[in-house]
Amino acid sequence: MAEHSSCEITIDLHGLTVDEALRRLQGPLYSNRFRSIRVVHGRGSGALKNAVRAALRDCPLVRQVIYGEDLNIPGRDGVTLVYK
Repeated sequence: MAEHSSCEITIDLHGLTVDEALRRLQGPLYSNRFRSIRVVHGRGSGALKNAVRAALRDCPLVRQVIYGEDLNIPGRDGVTLVYK
């Protein structure tokens, strides 16, 4: 399993709408510059978290998605780790 502290970039999506957040995530996700991304979406109502996680599951570039709550990392269910 990938080590969570090794993420190359962190993207903070707090305060964005689902559409804004998904657009902001596209650049790093489709960039060849980053192989690991820590996505901070927060908890809130869960709409943003669910939309981000669904988009990551459907992305063919994503090799592994790890939920923060599964690793008990700071931010827990408000964080998702992405490995390409």
